[in-house]
Amino acid sequence: MNYLSFFNIKGILITLTSILCITFLCCENLYATKQDYDQFKSHLEFLSYTCTMKNEKNMYCKTSAIDPNFSLKKQSGGYLIQAFYTGSEKAKKERTAFLNFVNKCNTIAIATRYYIDKDTDLAMEVWFSGGYDKKAFANVLKQFNSDYIRIKTKYKEDFSYYLK
Repeated sequence: MNYLSFFNIKGILITLTSILCITFLCCENLYATKQDYDQFKSHLEFLSYTCTMKNEKNMYCKTSAIDPNFSLKKQSGGYLIQAFYTGSEKAKKERTAFLNFVNKCNTIAIATRYYIDKDTDLAMEVWFSGGYDKKAFANVLKQFNSDYIRIKTKYKEDFSYYLK
């Protein structure tokens, strides 16, 4: 065997080994995500939410309670809880005033951030690290819902004026 053939074979073996390792890690990550989503779903169904998977990394959860409906999706080594409210025509016409309302929301929110998306919808979201942990998820969800209730109560007129 000549010298170049040895290095070509070695390079091919290293490449194949790398591909197998990456494939294993990706599959393991998908399994962990599915396992997390199953646990999130069980937790939320216990709280009277109805949850459906929109795709393999995004679950939509709705409730008949006063708490907001939201999407739960894997993002940046954790999960993002996100809800959107459609901006009214008044919000589109009075963008500066709508932005002032959103700023007021952010000043009293504890964990949730509020912003206006490109369609003039109000987005509210909270991100948390890692996977499913019963106690941690319960705390994050409680704070997300508490922020929403606090804002909807304090800024009731603005909420109904700027949002459909």
